[in-house]
Amino acid sequence: MVTSYPVDAGELDVRLQRCGRTAGRTFDLSWPALRHAVVVHLLRGRIVCLLDSTERLTVSAGQTLVVAAGTPHRISTDTGDVEYLWAHLTASVHGAFDLARFYRFPPFVEGARSRRIRSLLHKIINAARQRTVAAAARRGSFAYALCGELLAAADPRPVDAVAIERVPHLRDVLRHVAANLHLPLDRAALAAMLNLSPSRFTEVFRRATGSAPMQYVKNARLRRAQELLARGDMGLKQVAAKAGFCDEYHLSRQFLAAFGLRPGAYRRKVGMAMEAYRGGRSAGG
Repeated sequence: MVTSYPVDAGELDVRLQRCGRTAGRTFDLSWPALRHAVVVHLLRGRIVCLLDSTERLTVSAGQTLVVAAGTPHRISTDTGDVEYLWAHLTASVHGAFDLARFYRFPPFVEGARSRRIRSLLHKIINAARQRTVAAAARRGSFAYALCGELLAAADPRPVDAVAIERVPHLRDVLRHVAANLHLPLDRAALAAMLNLSPSRFTEVFRRATGSAPMQYVKNARLRRAQELLARGDMGLKQVAAKAGFCDEYHLSRQFLAAFGLRPGAYRRKVGMAMEAYRGGRSAGG
């Protein structure tokens, strides 16, 4: 077992999804498990965060809340006077693995690092207000810097060294899957990309990723559906097609089995939470 992950330039992809500055009164908002990480720096007041329905945290002014991707959470305050900077971002290796697989992020950050995060959030939010190529480049560089601060505060998870050696050989396959989720994908065709038999490919793939090839494809399609639903600008039929499901009924069955709620309910829940996040209003859990 090793405790670091070898990544070459260009193999880490950090993307800002949303950001903002919110001042509001008493609120209570709940998020389902989302693909992106959540970073909240509190400028004024106090918030309480319940992580995954088990861990309760109180975050005060000057501290930064960090919620790893895929963690259901609920944020509330009863102080009546809060102000915070926030950003949602995704960070993945080889276009496939979220950094939470390799690092254990602390639930909150304080001190000098929290102040640096506050400065980066200000820069990200200011750059997001400008719709220019230069501003987009600055926003991207600030997002990578924010990821760097979070990683500096994180603890590496033990990783299987053999699996690490396998992953780079699968890089092209993983990227192919990510780019073609809307098209038919099968094990034999993916195995052929590495000149392996389907059975040998499954063995290599499972050792590197922790799941069988077609299970990985299904999970990737579900994550893509989550992203598209969170955007809120597509009908279920279009989401199903872009994520690679036969139709909206197939998507609904798979989504319910994986996340415990149907796509329409997930989209409404995310929409309510985003509205509350932006305006400090109440959103039911």
